[in-house]
Amino acid sequence: MKTLILTGSLITLLAQAETPKTKTAANEEKKQAAQRMTVMKKGATLYRITLGDQPKTLLELKTEPVLRWTNPVSDVKDGTVFIWTNAGRPEVAAQLFLDGQGF
Repeated sequence: MKTLILTGSLITLLAQAETPKTKTAANEEKKQAAQRMTVMKKGATLYRITLGDQPKTLLELKTEPVLRWTNPVSDVKDGTVFIWTNAGRPEVAAQLFLDGQGF
């Protein structure tokens, strides 16, 4: 019984160990995720949204997304939800996402 527990613990430790190759891949993924976020933030700034009953009132984009998500089952690599506000109150929520084709 003691051997089985020790073997299981050793396997767990080996599975959790990071190899230099794994660290490099993780660092590359972090770099790519940061680049994707930059693209999505820039994409959100391209929209000019006004109130329907007050077309001269430009809504303010909150520069940080309220949600970031991914869907590994589909072709969506990275997605975000941004909000635009009027006097601090949310008025519009929109999702922007990257798939194999971009936005």
